[in-house]
Amino acid sequence: MRGQSLSEEETGFVERANTQREYLQALLRKRWRGETLSPEEARFLSLQEEARKRRLEAYGKDNPPRDSTGLIPITDLGRRTHKDRERGLYPGGANLAPVSHLNAGMDLASKVWPLDAAGNPSPEGKMALMSVGMSNTTQEFQAFKRLAGEEKVLNPALVLFDGAQSTMTAEYTADPGNRFWQVMDERLTEAGLTADQVQVAWFKTTLRSAEIPPSPSGGPTAPHGWPGAPTFGPTASDRAAMALATWGVTARTRRNRGGRKSAVNSCSSSRPIQPLFPGS
Repeated sequence: MRGQSLSEEETGFVERANTQREYLQALLRKRWRGETLSPEEARFLSLQEEARKRRLEAYGKDNPPRDSTGLIPITDLGRRTHKDRERGLYPGGANLAPVSHLNAGMDLASKVWPLDAAGNPSPEGKMALMSVGMSNTTQEFQAFKRLAGEEKVLNPALVLFDGAQSTMTAEYTADPGNRFWQVMDERLTEAGLTADQVQVAWFKTTLRSAEIPPSPSGGPTAPHGWPGAPTFGPTASDRAAMALATWGVTARTRRNRGGRKSAVNSCSSSRPIQPLFPGS
């Protein structure tokens, strides 16, 4: 971590730990997919879960509840820095969105319309808001869905779709070929949705490990010649965002479709199409 050389024994320990961790994650994903574990796999998983439970119990004893950890929330730091980086939710340590940022968001929201399965505007279409990320993401999105279900002013075409999956951190979702995206397609089909109807993403991710190999210089380029796609930097989170874009474009490419039609100009129906937010 600090650039110090490891001894041969330390290197061997790290390699064994990484191998064991990868094996554990593979078993967790296997169980999550509903596949049968062998007796040896089940025993290994059970031992790991018991060990984790003991570690959590020991941590709870060594770290009893307290009023404060002494850490300052990023929203309270103002112009101060943390790890040499400016905090706050927006530039300048601010917690309120700049007017330009807010206006850009509202402009994007005004372009979200009900779409049919092929991505064409339709009064009978759907507007899917999809979550992307790991276990924390799906837990928070499920809570959000429950709260949203109590709202009376949401557009009836809006569909809240949970695509987040347990253990699927940025290292995995950054790979467009990872099974994460295959499962995403399967879940969409089960929900009666298509990738073309997904117009908004709730994106939350993190890194499982402290270090990952950097992406090629400058990051990946736009997939399939997608016009206007940005070039992302080297972080796994950026590459996961790019994989999300790749997934959407690839889904449309599989149907041999071109760019999405204008939500206004391509709609010939006499029935009005309501945007995502009434009045936007």
